Amino acid sequence: MVRAESDFGTDKINGKILRAEESKVHTMLVIGQRDLEAKNVSVRLHGKGNQGAKPRAEVVADIFASIRERRP
Repeated sequence: MVRAESDFGTDKINGKILRAEESKVHTMLVIGQRDLEAKNVSVRLHGKGNQGAKPRAEVVADIFASIRERRP
């Protein structure tokens, strides 16, 4: 099971990221206009920062693999 939330509020992206970091959200998937056009997502990990843009399918597969293997 994967628990996810979306934030479609009007706040700027930096504010949303800051709130998620303060709330200790482990994995954030940030989708900007460029990401949307390229079918990518930008991955941010709590305490490790931006991990870069990756193809959506690769990110989803990695999340499920992490859950199966119980990786942090």
